[in-house]
Amino acid sequence: MERIGSTLTNRLVLRTVQPCSICIVPYRDIIRIEAAQDYVHFYTSTEYKAKIPYLRSHTSMRKTLEKLPIKFIRPHVSHVVNIDHIRSFTVHDIEMSDGSIVPIGNNFGTNFRKIISELYPVFNKAKGPV
Repeated sequence: MERIGSTLTNRLVLRTVQPCSICIVPYRDIIRIEAAQDYVHFYTSTEYKAKIPYLRSHTSMRKTLEKLPIKFIRPHVSHVVNIDHIRSFTVHDIEMSDGSIVPIGNNFGTNFRKIISELYPVFNKAKGPV
């Protein structure tokens, strides 16, 4: 039996407070994650989005990051993004597949650019803000 908050191969099991339930969300459907005080908001590209803007879970960003695969990057203290949903980015922010804009923090920007350039070597040769 899987524990709540644990992973099932390619999915994340969440105990949510909005809606109040247990949700099993495939990693590919998570666009971004945002910390909001004692909660974490999961923005998805699935059926949940039609009902509510995000899934809200009473957990910390640190605990959430421990459960996520490497394709999730933390560009800001309050944000985590799924690299499969990045549409574009600049030195200051990231545009996601749902049109949302995620800031790149000073402390996390270097690590973000390093990971992106390792995954996509074309950015190593790019000139400009990357």
